[in-house]
Amino acid sequence: MKLHYNTIRIMIGGVYLKKMILNKRVIMFLVCFVIFMWIALFLKLERNLWIDQMFLAVHKNTFLYNVFGFISWFGSKWGIISISIGSIIGLWWLKRNYYAILLIFIGVLGGDFVNKELKSYIGRERPLPIEEGFSFPSGHAMVGLILYGFLSYVIYLEKQSFNWLSYIIIFIIVLVGISRVILGVHYVSDVIGGFAIGGIILIGLITIYDLLITKTASNLQKDKKITF
Repeated sequence: MKLHYNTIRIMIGGVYLKKMILNKRVIMFLVCFVIFMWIALFLKLERNLWIDQMFLAVHKNTFLYNVFGFISWFGSKWGIISISIGSIIGLWWLKRNYYAILLIFIGVLGGDFVNKELKSYIGRERPLPIEEGFSFPSGHAMVGLILYGFLSYVIYLEKQSFNWLSYIIIFIIVLVGISRVILGVHYVSDVIGGFAIGGIILIGLITIYDLLITKTASNLQKDKKITF
């Protein structure tokens, strides 16, 4: 069977692109892992981190406190639940994207479980006793990155580019992390650690999602050939 030159070139280019993306994800995974382990090790050894000197909290009942309190809601328990339910309904109603729905469900619940276990193990007290529970890693930053990061990737694949909605989602992720420090409920290292471990889980979810949709697309191509 002869293949056209352009077909061969596309095939080779596709394989190269997949390898390049995979290599980038491996690098990002390792970076997130090293950052998380570095912070966790320092905390277990009860050593202070210089980045936590940037801690800044605003007074309650101020405009700035209320603004960041609203932003923080997007990473809170009810915020995550609300956005997750809305996203699941939207993905089912508009796209019947069952893979994305399943991975959102697994990612959010799994991320919350891992976060609670890590907080219990590290046992770091919060900078200010405003909220209950331990401080490291930040659950808002961690689970927020998992949910919003995955949604951003699904939108990216759908549009084949980052559109305004993807950028808004990324902006929200960053602001949620900043809000936790400004509200005085987390140290900077808590947020960075939350983003790091959340990034590890997010990379895993994205990789699984790619494998699932690639396998589905391959099966559809085989079915078309058989039908033809």
